[in-house]
Amino acid sequence: MSRLKILQDTFLKQSPEQASTLPDDEKQFLTAGTILALHSESDAPNNHIKVAFKDTAFKGLNTWFAFADHVDVIADTVKLTVTTSLASQEEPFPAEVRLDVKHLDQLDNRFAPTTTCNVTCCAMILQFHGIKQRKQGASFEDELYLWIESQGLDRYNHTHLVKLLQEYGLENEFVTTATWKEIKRHLASGNPVICPGDYTPSGHIIVLSGYNSEGFIVQDPNGEIFWSPGNDPFYEHNSAAEPHRGANLTYSYDLMNTLAGPNGRVWAHFPRK
Repeated sequence: MSRLKILQDTFLKQSPEQASTLPDDEKQFLTAGTILALHSESDAPNNHIKVAFKDTAFKGLNTWFAFADHVDVIADTVKLTVTTSLASQEEPFPAEVRLDVKHLDQLDNRFAPTTTCNVTCCAMILQFHGIKQRKQGASFEDELYLWIESQGLDRYNHTHLVKLLQEYGLENEFVTTATWKEIKRHLASGNPVICPGDYTPSGHIIVLSGYNSEGFIVQDPNGEIFWSPGNDPFYEHNSAAEPHRGANLTYSYDLMNTLAGPNGRVWAHFPRK
């Protein structure tokens, strides 16, 4: 399987023409660092390539054209299979990694507290890397929310979260076909991971700050999730009395594989400085 990496901000298009000549419903903006799994790719006129995405569709379509100088096709040699024991995925990984990520509670955000897990996770990552907020008088999460809104971006769009972290000085790759091994490698290199998943019915985002023999160490901005095989997950939320209920939890490998990595494929952001 191959993947398409966006090298600089660009448009996917329904024909190999200048994006400025096409209507909005025939083009899709993507930010640098986005990585998407490909079903196939081939050469096209005007220095373009034609790509068919494996797991992704934009505007109901999975086949698009991209300007060749703005993208790279990466051969993917990693087998994407369900692992029976995530704890035993071997490389020379340390037995345990625990990064010093400060937990932040999304439920005390000023703006849309129940739906700002995205910017709250980004704030945790930025603070971990020593990046300061630009304005005083508001939380880092609220500052990021306002920046997203001011740019006309969508905090639910992962390519826009890539752009947000880049704006604040981090490199970031968003991958829709990551493996747990790749995630462990990133953690072992000293970098936390942002990991979306079906932790709630509408989807949710958490930060992975390490791992141990039992599972991944997480900073969950929503609180603590409870799950058992065959049952729907439910949350004990952060509260005024316990605002950091979601700090430094261990979510089992079974939980993570079921809720975030079905079929061995994981959506993940890999930010680094």
